[in-house]
Amino acid sequence: MTPKPGELTSASKTSPPAAAVRLLSLARLQVETQQYEVAADTLRRFLYFDPEHRAARMNLAICLEKLERWEEAAKECNESLRIDPARYEARIGLGICLLHLKKPEQALAAFDSVLRQEPQDSVALVGKAAALRLAGRGELADTAFQQVLDVPAPLEAAGSDATVAEHSTELQAAALEGLAQSALDRGDAAEAAKLLNDLVHLAPQSFEAWLNLAHLRAEAGLLEDAAECCRRASKIRLDAVEPHLKLGEIYHQLGNAERAFEAFAKALEVAPGSETALWNFGVILEESGKTDEAEQTYSRLLDAFPERPEAWFRLGYLRLDKGDFVGSISAFEQCRELRPDWREASLNAGIAYWRLGYRDSARTHFARIDEWQGLVALAIEDEDWQLAVDGYSRIDRPSPELTFNIALLLERAGHNEEAAVFYEKAIARKPEFPEALINLGTILAAAGEATRAADCWREALQLRPELAKDYFL
Repeated sequence: MTPKPGELTSASKTSPPAAAVRLLSLARLQVETQQYEVAADTLRRFLYFDPEHRAARMNLAICLEKLERWEEAAKECNESLRIDPARYEARIGLGICLLHLKKPEQALAAFDSVLRQEPQDSVALVGKAAALRLAGRGELADTAFQQVLDVPAPLEAAGSDATVAEHSTELQAAALEGLAQSALDRGDAAEAAKLLNDLVHLAPQSFEAWLNLAHLRAEAGLLEDAAECCRRASKIRLDAVEPHLKLGEIYHQLGNAERAFEAFAKALEVAPGSETALWNFGVILEESGKTDEAEQTYSRLLDAFPERPEAWFRLGYLRLDKGDFVGSISAFEQCRELRPDWREASLNAGIAYWRLGYRDSARTHFARIDEWQGLVALAIEDEDWQLAVDGYSRIDRPSPELTFNIALLLERAGHNEEAAVFYEKAIARKPEFPEALINLGTILAAAGEATRAADCWREALQLRPELAKDYFL
């Protein structure tokens, strides 16, 4: 949509000095070789001698557009219009600058000024549609995009210039892309897919079309087709990370860990600092059992993006799993700072403190989230029956299995009376619990309560004969 540089030979009303003429020739060469920064400087120097030179003023605006210095470019377009109010390129250029400056109503006015004279001007129609969309007037934007498609394309066979035909194709592609985006925005996947298919046939080098088509086909479950769209997009824009990220996601869905690994590795090769690429690469490494590399990747991610609690959590989990309790505590504490309500982070931090022998710190973490069951499980594992019983008393609805394990612990510690109480609690919560019945019977028999012991063993025999037969009297 940006007018091409040119027209650097127009003369002003008064002839500039020879030095200025040389500047104009130099500027022409710099523009032709795309040295827009130095060309802009040369054109400013020339305009000092001839501020009303129309072509120089317009080309300065174009150079500034190429450099994406939209405020300055808009100022030069306005200057060009002051010199020549009917100048087409200046009105189109001004509209483009205003679009980039997020001033849709002013951009709309610029494009409408063109359309009043040329109602079917495709450049102005595309610009108008973009301005309407930016202003939140989607239906009117779609109408303008459709008008572009309705404008007859020039035919090279009829003698039209090939460049003009190519330019028309670009504008039609922009219109199809605009309509497809509207369909995506309103959730009409079928219409969006149809428009994008038309677009990739019309403009097979459209990166956005292939990428959007990949997303749509993936959502429709056509994963292999989506993968091919990603590959097409990656060949068009070699420095783009998005196709590789999507490709990795698709292969992950397909269960192809090797291809997913390759895609995410390529994403990091293209964009080493990509937050999403680092996260996905860490996940696929972890899932593939490459835990050391996964840990390194999460660390690299957090060096650049320390505000990601889920990355701190995964890092903490990997360190806890390999016995790096100090490192895991550091990671889980960072996670908790960012998300204080993350129960699993507090739970795992408590486990790490416990493994290090810092029992008070562990109790603090378990208490913070009212996660006494986890503390009791650790106490049972370490055969700390006093802590196990204390933690058990704080659990609202302890499971029969946890109750049974405390009973076992007490029995091993020689506290048979207390063990019998916990076996009875386990049976009350789960009447069909033969292991608890057998162990309770053993304690009762040792205490001289043969009849009650026999009742327990008989009931266990009915539930699980292979466990109870040796205890039946």
